[in-house]
Amino acid sequence: MTRRDFLPTSAGLAAAATLLPHLSQGQAPLDKQLKIGLVGCGGRGSGALMQAMTADVNTVFWAAADAYDGQIKNTVKGTANRFKDRVQVPAERQFTGLTGYKQLFASGIDVVLLCTSPGFRSRMLKEAIEAGLHVFCEKPAATDANGLRQVIAATKLAKEKNLNIQSGFNWRHMDSLRAAYADLHGGDSLGKVMAGWGTWISGIVKPMPPAETRPPGIGDQDWQVRNWYNFTWTCGDSYVEQAIHNVNKLLWTFNDELPEYVVSVGGRSVPSPGGNIFDHFQCNYFWKDGRYGTIVSRHWDNCHGDVSDRIFTTKGIIRVDGNGAQVKFHDGTKKNYGQTNDPYQIEHNELFAALRSGKTVNHGEMLANSTLMAIMGRMAAYTGQKVTPQQALESEVHLVPDVWDLAAKHEVHSWYVPGKDKTV
Repeated sequence: MTRRDFLPTSAGLAAAATLLPHLSQGQAPLDKQLKIGLVGCGGRGSGALMQAMTADVNTVFWAAADAYDGQIKNTVKGTANRFKDRVQVPAERQFTGLTGYKQLFASGIDVVLLCTSPGFRSRMLKEAIEAGLHVFCEKPAATDANGLRQVIAATKLAKEKNLNIQSGFNWRHMDSLRAAYADLHGGDSLGKVMAGWGTWISGIVKPMPPAETRPPGIGDQDWQVRNWYNFTWTCGDSYVEQAIHNVNKLLWTFNDELPEYVVSVGGRSVPSPGGNIFDHFQCNYFWKDGRYGTIVSRHWDNCHGDVSDRIFTTKGIIRVDGNGAQVKFHDGTKKNYGQTNDPYQIEHNELFAALRSGKTVNHGEMLANSTLMAIMGRMAAYTGQKVTPQQALESEVHLVPDVWDLAAKHEVHSWYVPGKDKTV
């Protein structure tokens, strides 16, 4: 199913579902109470849970997993304040540690929300599909090539099992952008795409704490997970973790066709001892027909900020930002696609409407390709080399440890040096 096939509103899909009292494999009768499991109880996970339960009133919060017990308890308490008896997460369904998700998958849930730090998502996604669960997976889906291959395998298996994979690419769920991109790809009213430009320029997200603040005896993985935004294996780097939204929109601009290669620059301007991610990138993607797109990512405090995209066509310039999409044509006329909806809520509305109506949402391929493009950009910046999709996907460098244990030792690569580190 393409994104255009899924433009009807969730209300319309729910109405259609009333005609289907008994649904086939992978679908849920209207009177079935769907049990939700949450993996990753931080801010994004708690938000996704609220949106999932808002999307379908016949759902319950059934099980939770997180590396830390306190995170689980805070989420359970906060959710109960709003949804009361629909929160049914007793102590025996609160699973702590890095592998607690395995117990959650076996706890009787129907839908799982994967909202951990990115390094853990690919393996969890694959195992969730193997367990027969419907999945909401935040972006990015992986931080290395091994994880990408797991996402691709999970996507294929989900199609075979008729299971849903909804992604956290919220911009793809904005009605304003959907209308603009439908015009862009559906005719000549906006002209032919010639180039794209995107920026994710903001302040420092989660500063790395000083080394002396590390609690005595704490394991390497524990310290790295607590400070997940500062390590490539846990977050993918700032470009992969946040600017992937721009990457996803650039991929959308080129009708979901992967570029031929990418050339990037990047580095670290603001010191952050202890971590190993860059704080700025410029990634230049080139397609086979000569068209291109550039994405700039920067995380510096007290500096100019901008999160937006521009699409340059033969007829004008399309600007995309949090207010929606606007077009300025070369003849001086303009078109505004209007204010946008709440895309975070629509993601879940459409997932649960699909479960109830007999539709299937599988964004796995788009999730994998967007993550691949972002990792390509990071690899090109780290190495100083031109990187193709095939090179990135076939990399044998495993950043994510095979064994997950908060107490385990795990040394990470120091700062990457272009020209010296040629394989990452």
